[in-house]
Amino acid sequence: WVRAVPRLGLAWNLDSKSVLKTSFGLYNPNIGSSFGFAYNRDALSRTTFRWRDSDGNGDYTPGETNLTLNGGPDFLRLSGGGTAVPAPDLREPLTTEVTAGFERELAANVGFRTMYVFRRVSDRYSDVELNRPRSAYDIPLTRRDPGPDGVLNTSDDGGKVTIYDYNAAYRGAAFSPVQRQNATPGRDDRYNSFEVSMNKRLTHRWSATASFWGTKNYRWLTLQDVNPNNDPFPLDQTWFWAGNVTATYMLPLQVQAGAYLQSKVGILTQRTYQFRAADPDGGPSLTSLSTVTLRLEPFGSMRAAPENVLNLRFSKLFRLGKGRASVNFEIFNLLNTNADTGLTNASGPTFNYSTGVLPPRVSRIGGSYSF
Repeated sequence: WVRAVPRLGLAWNLDSKSVLKTSFGLYNPNIGSSFGFAYNRDALSRTTFRWRDSDGNGDYTPGETNLTLNGGPDFLRLSGGGTAVPAPDLREPLTTEVTAGFERELAANVGFRTMYVFRRVSDRYSDVELNRPRSAYDIPLTRRDPGPDGVLNTSDDGGKVTIYDYNAAYRGAAFSPVQRQNATPGRDDRYNSFEVSMNKRLTHRWSATASFWGTKNYRWLTLQDVNPNNDPFPLDQTWFWAGNVTATYMLPLQVQAGAYLQSKVGILTQRTYQFRAADPDGGPSLTSLSTVTLRLEPFGSMRAAPENVLNLRFSKLFRLGKGRASVNFEIFNLLNTNADTGLTNASGPTFNYSTGVLPPRVSRIGGSYSF
């Protein structure tokens, strides 16, 4: 890939205290060396078959699974082992960004800034089953949504949904190769952001900065439309936001105190459920797929509490010999908040369980010497 990515910025002084700024830029992604891993033929591969415990002994017995790779009734999937097929016409992703901002000095050493940012990401890519087109998924099956608890016939049950199995003619290792393909036309991601901030320089022993930003997302969760099981709720149209306040104050004896407070939107996700081959209601079973995971609610319908973190820092500077030394004391997460950093979104006994929380309150003492 060879592509020029020009950028242009302009600033216009309206008067001695105000300025308008705007910019336009194109950006290439950082692909990295891992891009080629999918094409490595000298790699571990894994073939998954359906197993039927015919003798009921709980162990695999030869003959209980048909190990035929192509056309066999028990073949499910082949992964790894360099199954990716190069795509000569794969286009490099591109980010286009346009900004517009206004800055003004409100008073001596006090500044205000606001900015709007539009960003579009086009030609993202992901792996697609090369020989198994959308038309192969021609077996619709109706299932009931068991609700968040994953158990049917309880008070939280949802309605009926449709899942799709693919035709047996497309079963086998010959249909497992994947190819990296650009997103289906029209599936560009777009982000509209705004930011406001105020800044006071260090005067009268103190300084402070406060800012708030919000982003309206329009992000595709599935880049291609080749699998109808990915059709439900394919968009992230949520708001992301965050606010920061930083302040410092010079105490007596040249002790500097600082505080950093951040509040930002909590984890956002959506409920899913993994439908297994057998239908609990006795309907037709999946024959080619072993499971189907379906998104059952819009992205953002599950959300954790906002993250509110307060950090404090105290430092003392003094001369030591021909150099300068400093001693500092810091407290991270002073409020000891345990906001979630991850949630289990699959319906079942662990639905909405936390998979991680912010680190606990930590104190640290440090020092430095420069000469």
